[in-house]
Amino acid sequence: MNEQATKTDGTQADKQAMQLLQQAIDACNDNPTAQVAREMMPLADKACQMAVGAYARARCMENRRLMQEIIDNEPPAEVAAEARQVEQALNDFVRQPDEIRFARQLVEQTRPLLDTIAQRIGREHPYYLRLSTRVVDDAINNMSAEINLRMQDIDNQQGRLRAKLTVTQAMALFRAMDDMDMIPQFKSGRYSENRITLSTAYNKIMHNTDSGGRGSWHWAMQLLGWIVIIGIILIVKWACSR
Repeated sequence: MNEQATKTDGTQADKQAMQLLQQAIDACNDNPTAQVAREMMPLADKACQMAVGAYARARCMENRRLMQEIIDNEPPAEVAAEARQVEQALNDFVRQPDEIRFARQLVEQTRPLLDTIAQRIGREHPYYLRLSTRVVDDAINNMSAEINLRMQDIDNQQGRLRAKLTVTQAMALFRAMDDMDMIPQFKSGRYSENRITLSTAYNKIMHNTDSGGRGSWHWAMQLLGWIVIIGIILIVKWACSR
């Protein structure tokens, strides 16, 4: 009797918690701003406290985390204008083809804006580091996609010349990003692994004077293939640890 009553009470509490949580979710969906997320946070906290069942608690905690993420991603007021320009550049970038030249344009376009943000709020500020890392991460994704494309066409001299140009452009892009600020875990992980792999393949290709020597080319381009594989593994690990 008491066990059944407890179960019923828990079910009712979960329903009430879900109703409160849904109010908060609806408000954030209608206006996904940091101000609304802050206003809805007490409602989400109350829902988390009321929830009894494992599913209800997990759903409350996950949505609370998403609201906190909206708050954390709000740019400080003193850099809001520059942050909006960087965000716009990132949004425009994802609609471009997967070519390194567009990644280079992204870096060149956002670098002055990021420098201004860093000067105003400091290079150790979490918001600045997240935004700068996003720029670098998107550039690496773009570079990896074009390298993967060139790997499929090295059985003729023209294809090898295109691959050589792509590798050269990718190496130049990495050099341009080397002194950009990034989240330490990202820089020592995904960024460093991809840069080392690309540098090794770049040196191998640049020292290969035999344009018809497919053995060296295949070795180098297979090595470059690890950029794509390592990149996927490391970005998943980095995203899961955030």
